Amino acid sequence: MATESPTPLALLYGLMRFTHSMKGIQTMQYRYLAASAAVALAASCGPMPVGFDIPKPIDEQTITGNLAANAAGMALPAGTIAPVSVSVDLAAESTSRRIPIGRVLLKSFRFDVTSTAEPAGDADEFSFVRSARVFFECAAANCTLPRVEVASATNPGAVRSMNFTVSSINIKPYIDQGVRVTIELDAIPPPDDTSFNGAIVLRVEPF
Repeated sequence: MATESPTPLALLYGLMRFTHSMKGIQTMQYRYLAASAAVALAASCGPMPVGFDIPKPIDEQTITGNLAANAAGMALPAGTIAPVSVSVDLAAESTSRRIPIGRVLLKSFRFDVTSTAEPAGDADEFSFVRSARVFFECAAANCTLPRVEVASATNPGAVRSMNFTVSSINIKPYIDQGVRVTIELDAIPPPDDTSFNGAIVLRVEPF
């Protein structure tokens, strides 16, 4: 029965892991030869993949509007935005793409106003938001990973798309165990109901 050959990237990855495992006994000459072999392998195989993106949608939610509370500058209560679950089978992604997965980064995080809560003549936006902070935490019951802030936005203004500044934290351990995304808002109620959805893009890299 025919078997598939390993990809150049998988071969290079295996060579690098073997080199690392031998560091306690290898000489400078061995390390030089191993490094040269890795470079030669990479050069002979041509361009190699450097990673891939995984987009995940954020389901639509609605923030209840209150014109009087908006005018008075009253704060929105905690938990206004419901937690979001993110599930990615990294082992399956690695197998199907034949790429070893070393780390996962949050490439982008965005909220978009939708038309669901916009009657004729209405045009909603995010000017009621002063700041928003996004946190990742484990969905697994016995997880010991700490809750970590991964993105934030400040004073987005009267825009219909709110783009967050993302961190460079490796979130692979959270993805491996299932992620619950929570959002903390410093905001006042919008003058009327405002519906929104969004998108998360994860960046998966081999090393």
